[in-house]
Amino acid sequence: MRTSATVGIVAVNSPDFVAKVFDCMRRGEVVVPLRAPDDEYRTRTAGVGRVVVPEAGRGWFDPEHRPRETDGVAQILFTSGTEGEPKGVVTTHRALADVVARLNDLMRVDASIREYVGVPVYHSFGFGRCRAIAAAQGRAFVPEHGFNPTEIAALLERNEINALSAVPSMWRLLLASRGVLGDATRRVRWIEIGSQQMSRQEKESLRALFPEAKIVEHYGLTEASRSTFLEIDALEGPLLASVGRPYGRVEVRIGDDGRVLVRGPHVTPAVYVNGIARDLRDESGWYATSDLGEIRDGFLYYLGRADDIINCGGVKLPPATLETRVRELLGTEGELAICRVPNPVRGDGILIVVTPAVEVSDAAASQAAAIAAREMGASAGGAIRVQRVAQIPKTATGKVQRRKLAEMFTPLRGAGDSRR
Repeated sequence: MRTSATVGIVAVNSPDFVAKVFDCMRRGEVVVPLRAPDDEYRTRTAGVGRVVVPEAGRGWFDPEHRPRETDGVAQILFTSGTEGEPKGVVTTHRALADVVARLNDLMRVDASIREYVGVPVYHSFGFGRCRAIAAAQGRAFVPEHGFNPTEIAALLERNEINALSAVPSMWRLLLASRGVLGDATRRVRWIEIGSQQMSRQEKESLRALFPEAKIVEHYGLTEASRSTFLEIDALEGPLLASVGRPYGRVEVRIGDDGRVLVRGPHVTPAVYVNGIARDLRDESGWYATSDLGEIRDGFLYYLGRADDIINCGGVKLPPATLETRVRELLGTEGELAICRVPNPVRGDGILIVVTPAVEVSDAAASQAAAIAAREMGASAGGAIRVQRVAQIPKTATGKVQRRKLAEMFTPLRGAGDSRR
């Protein structure tokens, strides 16, 4: 039922968006980020009573917010829609408070934090950063045109920022342009990474670039934000290939079907599916994600989404893991992505999609994918295709939209194409 207590706030990456969300929360209103003022789907699904349009803008602001330990609904957040229609995820004040408490305790954040928030503040990751900064009574900087290494370098040089948050695709961009940062990287004290998979080698490179920073990677989803943390600055070796372990009252285990299960105060109590709110936890409180994983020595290793898995000749290949290994074999930090496409012999074939930033031949990319697949037990010869695109389709938080990649597939182009 639509009520004035449910407020739609149009998603604008600006300080005013955060301020308006916090104002609504203080009044006990439920916040629903909208794609536009006339976002009929989200307005109807969440029962929005009124719509607010924040002012655009950039720059510094002092977020004012204190977490509340109550079970009242704080937000209805819609998933990024990598596959199908977005779901409306109910988030309580207690869940938001739990995330901030665990995050700031692990990162040892204090009031001196001055963070460049490199992810959209209207998504779970970016808004979580704003809440964490507010809880520590620090300051936040929202860029005008998204993550920008040149802007970061200038802010570091002027000693205006000491913290950064971004998704792996953004960190790869920064690593590729590390020369513009100079010695100012030693001024960074806090870094949070989220949303996508990063290789051990990339994490080691990031740690070398920011030697004085507390660097934490998180794994989670809209339904269970920041379920695990990995302290990249404090760990060595194979553990860096994991996405960390749970902290506080959060629990993680692997189900019989290989999917990651999560339980804790941060898990959503309800999800709107086809317009109907349902509690998707089982009788013991476990929420089954769509992600595959393994737990070794208490650490979670992410293996990709269950619905993205490539079944090549009976061997299941997680595309995110393949991407990481192919990037390592090619020695490139350029953008590439992998998805499944039909193959008459092996069931699923491997499609490698590369952008102009990946300066390797199609033959080299195909060979790297064949090696990576063979290391995982699959013989993919003849089932690998390479396609070049100007841009890889992603969500606003940088997640690859693999279904769209598969739809872009041009079967006539094959692995034998040796163009550069």
